[in-house]
Amino acid sequence: VIWGAGGKGISLLAICDMSPKNILFVIDSDPYKKDKYTVGSHIIIKSPKEVNFTKIDLIIISAVMYQNEIIQDLKTKYNYHNKIALISPKPRVLKI
Repeated sequence: VIWGAGGKGISLLAICDMSPKNILFVIDSDPYKKDKYTVGSHIIIKSPKEVNFTKIDLIIISAVMYQNEIIQDLKTKYNYHNKIALISPKPRVLKI
C-alpha cells in the first residue's frame, strides 16, 4: 500500500512501474480523491477511514511533507503496528 496520492506518490508509481498487480491501493485523506484512480497506473485511492490496517504488512509513505503526522496517525488512530517505508530524506523501513 502507498500512502499519498499527490504528485510525489503518483511519480513514484510511474518511476517504479507499479501497477494494481503489486500495489493493493493508495491511501489519501483528501476526500476528493476517494474512490478515484491514480493517473497512469490506475490504482484505486481509498480514504484511511475505510482501510483495514490489520491486513497490511507494509505502507510506503510518499507524502513526504506529512510523514511524521501519518506515522503518528497510523499508531494512534488506526492502530497499525507493522512496517513503514519512508522515501525521504533517505529510503528506509521502520517497524512501528
